[in-house]
Amino acid sequence: MNDLKVHGDNGSSVARLVRDACTDQLRLPRLEGLTPIQMTLEIGLEKFRRDYVDAFGTSGLLANCALLQPLFRTEDSPEDQAEALRPLHASFEVVTICQNFLKLPVHKLTAIAREVLHRFCYKRDQPYEDLSFELQVGVTDVPSAILEITSPLTWSIESTFKQANATVARSAVHFRRQPLCSFAAYKLEPTDDSQSSKSSSEFYYCTQFTESFIHLR
Repeated sequence: MNDLKVHGDNGSSVARLVRDACTDQLRLPRLEGLTPIQMTLEIGLEKFRRDYVDAFGTSGLLANCALLQPLFRTEDSPEDQAEALRPLHASFEVVTICQNFLKLPVHKLTAIAREVLHRFCYKRDQPYEDLSFELQVGVTDVPSAILEITSPLTWSIESTFKQANATVARSAVHFRRQPLCSFAAYKLEPTDDSQSSKSSSEFYYCTQFTESFIHLR
């Protein structure tokens, strides 16, 4: 029979019982009330924590998984620990969607992972369920199969003009299903082509920005 092994940083009640048994100091707890449920929850939390560290670390999404440690809050009650893992799970879902549906290099996915964790887990001024995450990607980052079944809500083209390594002007054109500035919204006049839902879905609001820079010496 193989020896039962637990991680040294596993602080669950079952892990402590295993360590006590190995040193002949085992004292079985009274399994009354919510104690069995709490012990089971601790096992699940430990499993989730290690899964997230493995998912973010082994896939190269995070170079240092120490960034995740403050989110685990092992000193809190199991209920609070479980609640703290919910925004972490939402962050992992966002990163996984980007990983599965976009053609992004690892360094870009790493930057997205850090930004999502910062947005959902560290600096949030409202419940994470109400938060959204916007990501700018190039057309080449989106597989053609995705573009065939859906149309982007926003298109943008940006151009930067430089002179002697200094930016002298920048121009940007945005195409959006919704107006970029709500106060500038207006109704599109119906045309013969816009009567069908297929044609009307191709209308975009266009907003153009131009700025120039003065470099003083």
